[in-house]
Amino acid sequence: MALIQVNYVSNALQRTVPLQVILPVDKLTPDGRLPEPKKYKTLYLLHGWLGNYTDWVSGTRIQRWAQERD
Repeated sequence: MALIQVNYVSNALQRTVPLQVILPVDKLTPDGRLPEPKKYKTLYLLHGWLGNYTDWVSGTRIQRWAQERD
């Protein structure tokens, strides 16, 4: 898994908005080849009024959960 942190300018919010992305890495098939390309499943988690964008990654086991569920 790769953990990516991005800061982008949101026109809607009129400010820079940070976010974190948990991105799966390609897993090899039993014979050592890369599998057929497929679309990623996406889950958006918002921290709500309190906290910040790092809460899900630092305060939960979301990375392990994502890896187990591909």
